[in-house]
Amino acid sequence: MVARAPDVTRGHRRTANVRRPMTAEISLERLIAVMRDFDEFGGASPELVAWELGEPPSRIIAAWSKAIAEGVLEPAGVDSLFGEPLWRLSDKSR
Repeated sequence: MVARAPDVTRGHRRTANVRRPMTAEISLERLIAVMRDFDEFGGASPELVAWELGEPPSRIIAAWSKAIAEGVLEPAGVDSLFGEPLWRLSDKSR
């Protein structure tokens, strides 16, 4: 996979091809850390968390599923703009 990264040399922005190594799925701990940041805003969707981590959504699915199964995440409603289900940390995870 080739990612485009900004090249800010000579005072202007250009993109340069940069190889990003394929990383393993994110850990449950990393997911919880990001979710804490969104808790005060009413929660987050898996897509938003993936974007925040700079990862494709497929890399967070295992941690997200585990978090729901273990009661770490709970439903928090629906995003009014995008219609996506929102999740937040459960009381036991805060």
